[in-house]
Amino acid sequence: MWQLIHSKNKYVFTNQTRFNHDQTQFIKPKDMYTTVNDIKSQQQKDIWLYGGSELITSFIKHDLIDEYRLSIHPVVLGTGKPLFENIHKQLNLSHIQTNTFKSGVVQLIYSKD
Repeated sequence: MWQLIHSKNKYVFTNQTRFNHDQTQFIKPKDMYTTVNDIKSQQQKDIWLYGGSELITSFIKHDLIDEYRLSIHPVVLGTGKPLFENIHKQLNLSHIQTNTFKSGVVQLIYSKD
């Protein structure tokens, strides 16, 4: 699985100045909406989003997420950071699929209504 992930182009949203290299492009968050729409129109492929609540919230607020894949790991941490923050509107989702892995991880897949 990791070989597949590492073979993909990566786009890192950061306010730090960095130079693009290999399969990684660094993008300023203020250019997020335009950049993501350009990528979607050029590649006609899925974009996987990995990040914290601030990045996810920005994508939700700009209506850039079509499908949610949430993985639940069989570990109770006790504390942690929320996945979604400062979402002030209800998001209606439709269940598409549930995947269960040998590790005990359960992946829930939802589409945006």
